[in-house]
Amino acid sequence: MPRARRGAEDLDLPSFVPVPRPGGGSRLLARLPEVDARAYEELVGAALPAIERALGPEVVANRALPGPGVRLEPVAAARARHRAALAALLRARDVRAVLVLDVADFYPSTAPVAVERALRWAGGPALAEPLGRLLRSLGERGVRGLPVGPEPSAVLANAVLGPLDAALRGAELRHLRWVDDVIAPAPGPDAARRGLDRAFGALDALGLAANPRKTRILTEPEEVRAMARWGVPSGPPR
Repeated sequence: MPRARRGAEDLDLPSFVPVPRPGGGSRLLARLPEVDARAYEELVGAALPAIERALGPEVVANRALPGPGVRLEPVAAARARHRAALAALLRARDVRAVLVLDVADFYPSTAPVAVERALRWAGGPALAEPLGRLLRSLGERGVRGLPVGPEPSAVLANAVLGPLDAALRGAELRHLRWVDDVIAPAPGPDAARRGLDRAFGALDALGLAANPRKTRILTEPEEVRAMARWGVPSGPPR
């Protein structure tokens, strides 16, 4: 395995594997060196109970299963829960618009400082510094933001966007979040726009931004009905 030198240390370099994106193009999955992968799993596993307690039910993908280590709910079960919850939200009589939001380049754009803040927010402050240090070390070796692929990254991704969930709740919008894909039914376009403004503010504070190609407010009845049929983002949850 290739190695990098930092001071007196010799550090193994991660490797990257391109995989196709469902909508076209590709992304790079990170294969971490064994020592880093083990440290990542242990640190996130220790933070996992606090993160799960801090997350609301609107966060659907990549929820932890009981037991030791980082074990996540199977994707099929999470998708089924998402479809059922979304159908229930859209059946509400007052739904006249739907806010749809996606975070641009989410994993690579998530800085270690955002992870540290998320852990302090979730109640795991003792783990913030060592996890931030590990992510910075990986960044020096070519990994941008959260490594794509390892399950611990999925756990941290849920925690990082906790302020986005809080912003939408503050706008009095019920919503569902699948990693960084948000669906928030609203009583009308004005309410959806207020929610979007709050979401923009929350993302900006995290050093993130919405993807303009995938962020919009649906108002046509057929668009709202189609959202119920769509049910869940087509891409993988992590």
